[in-house]
Amino acid sequence: MPRIRSFIHDNGVIAINVDKTSNANSTNIIAGSTTIKKLKVIEIRQYAQILSVVSGVTAWPLNNDITITGIYATCRGPSNFSPQGKDLVFGIRRYLASNGTTISMGTFTIPKANSNVTSNTVYSCSSGDSLYFDVVQVGSTQAGAGLRLDITYY
Repeated sequence: MPRIRSFIHDNGVIAINVDKTSNANSTNIIAGSTTIKKLKVIEIRQYAQILSVVSGVTAWPLNNDITITGIYATCRGPSNFSPQGKDLVFGIRRYLASNGTTISMGTFTIPKANSNVTSNTVYSCSSGDSLYFDVVQVGSTQAGAGLRLDITYY
């Protein structure tokens, strides 16, 4: 009887929600035609580091076509790490390698006094593109800290 895994780590990529492990291949298909989702972690600021408004803090160059299926953003710290006074707003931009332009994929808001937000909007991206992450607004009386994005994709 094959073992069932909740995730597979392969060459720096974590595949989550894997329920069949036989015949895995590089096209993200597990036996039985189940598409597995992967997880990419982007740290805008490390645990407990105070946030500030910044543009293009991190780039994620894409080596393959991907479809993003969810973004979970969270502020992390030992205590009192959520934005206060104003909401925390960050944006994602996509550089299109095909024509050299940059487009917005949207802005996301972590409401003041909260520590996370989830988006299930689907985005398709092409090999050669790059994603950039911007902090557009921080809390006014407390900026927020340790912003981390968990991006699920296949």
